[in-house]
Amino acid sequence: FLSTEDSVIPGNLGMKDQVLALQWVQENIRTLGGDPAQVTIFGESAGGMSVHYHMVSPMSKGLFQRAIAQSGTALFPGIMNLHPRQTSIKLSQKLECPDITPESFTSQAFYNCLQDIPTEKLVMSSFAFVEFHSSPQVMLPSVDGDFLPQHPGKLLREGLYNKVDFMTGVTRDEGALFVGPLTMNRATIDDMVANFSTAGPHVALQDPYDEAKVYVAKRIFYHYLKDLNITDENKHLAVKMFSDMAFNIPLDMSGKFHARDAAYGKNIFLYEFHHLGQYTFFDILNMTFEGDWVCHGDELQYQFNFPNFPGMGKLLAKDEFMSEIMVALWTNFATTGNPTPDMSLGFKWTPVSDPDDLQYLILKTSPYMRGFNRHDEWEFWNNLPYIHNKRLFPEKFL
Repeated sequence: FLSTEDSVIPGNLGMKDQVLALQWVQENIRTLGGDPAQVTIFGESAGGMSVHYHMVSPMSKGLFQRAIAQSGTALFPGIMNLHPRQTSIKLSQKLECPDITPESFTSQAFYNCLQDIPTEKLVMSSFAFVEFHSSPQVMLPSVDGDFLPQHPGKLLREGLYNKVDFMTGVTRDEGALFVGPLTMNRATIDDMVANFSTAGPHVALQDPYDEAKVYVAKRIFYHYLKDLNITDENKHLAVKMFSDMAFNIPLDMSGKFHARDAAYGKNIFLYEFHHLGQYTFFDILNMTFEGDWVCHGDELQYQFNFPNFPGMGKLLAKDEFMSEIMVALWTNFATTGNPTPDMSLGFKWTPVSDPDDLQYLILKTSPYMRGFNRHDEWEFWNNLPYIHNKRLFPEKFL
C-alpha cells in the first residue's frame, strides 16, 4: 500500500492484486463448474473493508454480482492513508536512505533506495511508525485516481460505485476485542491518560495530520466515558465508544447510502450478530476480558469449522443451531441474492430500501427484525468536526 502519489509507486497494490484474482475467477470459473455471472465476494474485518472498497472501485466493476462485508466497511475511520506521500518521506528517513532528506525527496530516489533494503528490514519498518499500542497504521489504501479515484465516502455519497446485492453487519460488542487488549496492562492505560495529546487521537482513530485531532479525541472520550480514563467501571462504555466509532456508525452510514440501490433492483441487507455462544474470539486468542461480550470476529466460528483453535471444542447444540442458520443465510444470499427466499428458516430478512428507515436482522437462534435505534449516537458522530466528516460533508464544516 506504499505510495508516492505518482506513477513511480502508485499505491493500492494490495487491492490491485485482489482485482487480478477476481479477473482470474471471471476467466476460469466456468472450467471449475461455476458461473461468472454468479460471483459473490465476502470478507470479515479488513476483509469486509476490502469487499466494500471493491464496490466503490471502477477497476472491480463487473467482476462480481454480490458482496458481503462483515464487521468492516470502507467508511471505517482508520482504514485510509490520507497522506501517503508524507508516509513515504518519513519511511525514507526511518530506512536511512542515503542522500534523501525530506526537502530533497524524490519518488525515483526513494524507489531506488527500496531496492537495496533487506526484505526483513523493509517489513519491520512499518512498525517504526507506531506511537502508542499498535497505532497508527499507515500502510493503508489511499486515493490513487485508478483503483480509488476519490475518497470512498465521497464516491458512496455521490452514488459513484458498483451497484450489487449487498449484505453487511456487525457484532453486538465489536469494540470488546480492541478495548480488552488495551486494558490488559494498567500501565498502558496510565500512559494513554498521561500522554493523551499523543495517544488519545490514535485510540480515537483520528488522522495524525488533523489539527483538531486532540480536541476531537477528547470530545469522543468525554461523550462516552465522561473521562479520559478507561476503568473496570466504565469499560462497557469504552466498548460502546469503539464499537460506534469504528463499526456501528460506519455500518449505519453505509446502510443509508446503499438503501438507494433498491431503485436499481439490488437487495441490501443489514444485520447485527447478537448470539452469545460457548466460545468467543477471546478464547481463540487465549485472552480474558471479563464480561459477556459478542465481540469482533465471534460470528466466524458459526460459518467455518474452528475445532483445532486453542480453547475451542465441539459446539453446544444452541451454537450448532446458530451455525445452521448462518450458513443457510449466507449460502442463500450467494445463490439467489436473498438470504430468506422463502419461509423455510421460519423468518424473513427484510431488505433496506429507505435511507430513513434502516432495518436490521438481529442474528440470534430466534432472529428478528429491528429498526434503527442509534439516533443520539448518529447525531453526535455526524456533527463531529473531524477529518472524516469534513471530507464527506464539507458543507457542514465551512
